[in-house]
Amino acid sequence: MRRKIPIVGFDSGVPNAPAGSIQGHASTTNYNAAGLAAEKMFAALKDRTRRPPRQPVTIVVMNQDRLG
Repeated sequence: MRRKIPIVGFDSGVPNAPAGSIQGHASTTNYNAAGLAAEKMFAALKDRTRRPPRQPVTIVVMNQDRLG
């Protein structure tokens, strides 16, 4: 704030940010973000999977959020 640098929070925000310092917020839904991450991970890993071509591959995206 002292240097007048605008701050934009993404998804989880900016912990302990001084009041009035956040100028904007951009967020995604966890469902959409996880789906996109899984698609990109599968594209990167598909040549290394040991599953037969017709069996589905399950990709799990784990995330944590600190409470309090």
